[in-house]
Amino acid sequence: MILKKMKFDNPEIFSSIIHKDDRGYFSEIQNYKNKKVKKFKFIQDNVSYSKKGTLRGLHFQQKHPQTKFITVIHGNIYDVAIDLRSKSKYFGQVFKYKMSSKKNNQLVIPSGFAHGFQCTSEIAIILYKCDESYYPNDQHGINYNDKFFNIKWPISKKIISKKDKALPNFDINKIYYK
Repeated sequence: MILKKMKFDNPEIFSSIIHKDDRGYFSEIQNYKNKKVKKFKFIQDNVSYSKKGTLRGLHFQQKHPQTKFITVIHGNIYDVAIDLRSKSKYFGQVFKYKMSSKKNNQLVIPSGFAHGFQCTSEIAIILYKCDESYYPNDQHGINYNDKFFNIKWPISKKIISKKDKALPNFDINKIYYK
């Protein structure tokens, strides 16, 4: 597992080595002995299946914030994280990354970030581990199309849930996380 430090204090990108032979391939997604990963205690695993153009997000939980460890099992996604930690020097900044099963990269998004992605391949299957459970009553979000962030989603024909379309815009004066 190879760790690359990104421009933020976090998120962090991990790349795993792929071992290929005539049977297929093997890759280590996560090694809990890795000191960078060891600090997280993941308690919930989720799988997401999306069609091309599907946009999910930008989601977060306030009372029960989640650190997410994201791996693309199949396909490609355009991943976005926004720092909502009011005391962070990166508050309100956007982190964007193209992730792919071929690159075999993983992304750790710490609690305090809104997260979303758009599927850029015919289908994408994403595995993500969380260090906190999902609480439906604590689900919040920011509108994917908020002009404050001006995110250039790669596919113009988007498939978006009614819930995600109705998410509010970012409020620079709001305290999302301390």
